[in-house]
Amino acid sequence: MAGKYQEYPEYKDSGIEWIGKIPMNWDMWKISHVCPYIASGTTPKADGDTYYGGENLWVTTGELRENIIFDTQKKVTNKALFDMPTLRLHPKGSVSIAMYGATIGRLGIFGKEAATNQACCVMPPSKVLYNKYLFYWLYATRQEIINLSSGGGQPNVNQEKIASLKVSAPEYELQVRVADFLDHETAKIDTLIEKQQQLIKLLKEKRQAVISHAVTKGLNPNAPMRDSGVEWLGEVPEHWVVLSLVGLTQN
Repeated sequence: MAGKYQEYPEYKDSGIEWIGKIPMNWDMWKISHVCPYIASGTTPKADGDTYYGGENLWVTTGELRENIIFDTQKKVTNKALFDMPTLRLHPKGSVSIAMYGATIGRLGIFGKEAATNQACCVMPPSKVLYNKYLFYWLYATRQEIINLSSGGGQPNVNQEKIASLKVSAPEYELQVRVADFLDHETAKIDTLIEKQQQLIKLLKEKRQAVISHAVTKGLNPNAPMRDSGVEWLGEVPEHWVVLSLVGLTQN
């Protein structure tokens, strides 16, 4: 790890307690100062085919899964966009973060133009912060964002709190390199996780098979077998007795 993540020669205080020190030549950028705008959306009322069933992607927090979003479960019509000023199409590459409840902090990047509901905060592409870098920065600081939340039963953050966040970042070209590096590394980790999950599934199946064999075929592989008379049970060792659980409980 030390060879991969080399220290910078000099560091400075970021001015943010939970960020700590950052490399000397990095900057702190307030999101509201570098993104063209910060916005959310709304949920059109159900009105037949007037507002839903169109061609425009409509993103909800359920679709923010640290992913690139190319399609959505529901789509809205052009009339919905026309009738509702808070419902607008955000450009491809926009970063969106969930602001409410159990999904707070979940992230997505728009693979196409898209509108959102009111629970999504959208940050369109910036000339200062590379969108993929901003995505990873928000991912890394999710707990701190949750700590900014308010509310009783379910935590909430608002657009103002997201807009006021200060992002530590190097120059744009290095942001791109950092994001590319993270794409590569996280893809390798995801592949390892998938392989481990497949292994766990196989081990669970083997565990089940071992238990099933022991209680239906016994421990001696050379024992003579006979038909149990039970279709799903098949053959059992010749000296075994097949008992009915109903009969046992009655006795």
